[in-house]
Amino acid sequence: MKKTVLLIIGMLLALPGMAMAEVEVIRIAVATDIAEREPVGVNNIFKSSLDKLYCFTEITTDRAPTGVVHVWLHEGKKMAEVPLKAGAGHWRTYSSKELIPPWTGGWRVEVYSDEGILLESTEFIILE
Repeated sequence: MKKTVLLIIGMLLALPGMAMAEVEVIRIAVATDIAEREPVGVNNIFKSSLDKLYCFTEITTDRAPTGVVHVWLHEGKKMAEVPLKAGAGHWRTYSSKELIPPWTGGWRVEVYSDEGILLESTEFIILE
């Protein structure tokens, strides 16, 4: 019985769909806009008068489709979690966050794999 259970577990782990995808963040940037699939107005300091910011992420993966998740944090508090799909081995994607003037201070966007592994993060500040 024990051998049968171990054999089944081994077979399940060997299935291609069960293997974790290798995902690497090549580029990450916070920007004021996205134009022609590229970030525009990249910086790490922004004014509170902005209505929206974008987090652009360029990734490579050994298995597509896969995905990443952008988690937007303000002063350590989760403000948004955005799942994004990657349809090819080399992929550019982005999420956006609508802002209100009181949300000044330190921000961070964390990029996670579909498996929940932290791949990369970037920090920025919104000033009054």
